[in-house]
Amino acid sequence: MSDPATIHTEANLRQILANMDPDRAQTIRECYYEAVEALRCLAESLELADLEVPKNDEHVLIYEHVIACEAIGAMDLSLLGKVL
Repeated sequence: MSDPATIHTEANLRQILANMDPDRAQTIRECYYEAVEALRCLAESLELADLEVPKNDEHVLIYEHVIACEAIGAMDLSLLGKVL
């Protein structure tokens, strides 16, 4: 179950978005989903590309993949996705 602070923040976000200019709210919604989708695509693409690099001892693409995964994790912490 969510703690009171989280419940309060979620309710606040819902109210702000409901009272916002509809076009602005739609832009936020679209940008959020595009960003999350792009991060997932980036993480997967980097992981697959790393497999195709011959003699890839440093795995720099996997390092970048991990950063993209961390960004996905950060987005998962956002209540915005739940509210949208």
